Amino acid sequence: MTYGGFTLTGLTGRADTTAPPEEPGSLSGLNGACFGTGAWLGIALASAVITAGSDANGVAEAGHRNAMFVALAPLGVGVVTSLLIRRPEPATGGGGAGAEPEERPRPVVGHR
Repeated sequence: MTYGGFTLTGLTGRADTTAPPEEPGSLSGLNGACFGTGAWLGIALASAVITAGSDANGVAEAGHRNAMFVALAPLGVGVVTSLLIRRPEPATGGGGAGAEPEERPRPVVGHR
């Protein structure tokens, strides 16, 4: 509930405000594609690990524990990768020294 309600909503809003003006839907589309790919890959991987850790009597606790450990590996890679992303340099208006910075649309923080 918190991931879908808060995180994805914030990411979509952030993607809309930071996307290049000539490609306004590029970042939100990439976000959706990555979410879908991660979801099906995670379900396939977790079900395989849980099945491999089970026995003839049914699902064993070891299968679920191993699936959680396997899920931590891509999570760690994602966190480290996100820390390596550099912040882009702010765009200049091209007017030289003393020029007004280019006006960017402000994000919507509430509805009137």
